[in-house]
Amino acid sequence: METHFDLRVRFKPGKQGELLKTLQATLGLSQRKVAELLKVKRRTYRNWLEEKNTLPLSIFLKICDINPELSRFKHEIEEILPTNWGKSKGGYK
Repeated sequence: METHFDLRVRFKPGKQGELLKTLQATLGLSQRKVAELLKVKRRTYRNWLEEKNTLPLSIFLKICDINPELSRFKHEIEEILPTNWGKSKGGYK
């Protein structure tokens, strides 16, 4: 059984980026500083911001701890996905 820290959050289109931009604006920090605050690499943060990758549930919960107002974005979640969602299958035929 997976813990909630292993899950990924798929938001409605545009909402994940909006969440992160709102966090950044309310804190008045650069992308680099927000990435440091979330303890991730800047590129990872940027990929989340551009919605190239889904956000881990643990990061969403951390964002809600930092700024409880942003918990309103939980209504913008389309689906909670398993941690390995979207990974390609390995091996040879």
